[in-house]
Amino acid sequence: MPKIITILTFLAVLVIIPLTGFDQSTASAPRNLFAEPLPEALTIMREVNASTDCAMGGRYLMYGLDYDGDGQLSPYERQGVNLMCNPLPVALGHGRTLASAPHPARSQSAE
Repeated sequence: MPKIITILTFLAVLVIIPLTGFDQSTASAPRNLFAEPLPEALTIMREVNASTDCAMGGRYLMYGLDYDGDGQLSPYERQGVNLMCNPLPVALGHGRTLASAPHPARSQSAE
């Protein structure tokens, strides 16, 4: 009886494999059919003119993942937004300046 089951299994495999279109060349290379490309990480920096937030202007920095692939960061794609202000110049005399003074709003908030 076990020999008959073994023979029937062998014959079934010989018939089923050609019907399923199993190809040895594609079976050796594993594929993930559900994998999607990862979104691109973007950092966008824009100049900011002088305003009440930044007396000497600065840069507006946005960063996040571009899920729709349009090269822009939509509001739902942004993971962070920062405003970096340029420092105020300090007079050295003789018409020279050094940009090292803290922003007045930040120095008042620290006190």
